[in-house]
Amino acid sequence: MHGFALAWREPSDESAFVHLRDRGSWNAAAAAPIMRIELDATGDLTEAIGQYHSARPELALPYIERYQEIAWRLFRPPDAAD
Repeated sequence: MHGFALAWREPSDESAFVHLRDRGSWNAAAAAPIMRIELDATGDLTEAIGQYHSARPELALPYIERYQEIAWRLFRPPDAAD
């Protein structure tokens, strides 16, 4: 058993990877501490989201833009124009 499997209490790295890939709750559990680290480092949610995706701004920007589009649809005021 390797460190990755041990950390997830799985019999093998392969089974841990499958769970991380196929189970949303496992994926969220892995993503949360990474996102927390980025948020602590940047102090800004949007920047942290970009850093979570990539340290390269040209790769982070489309990810940030997609996040902003989704957030606007979910949280815009009811009377706001599209």
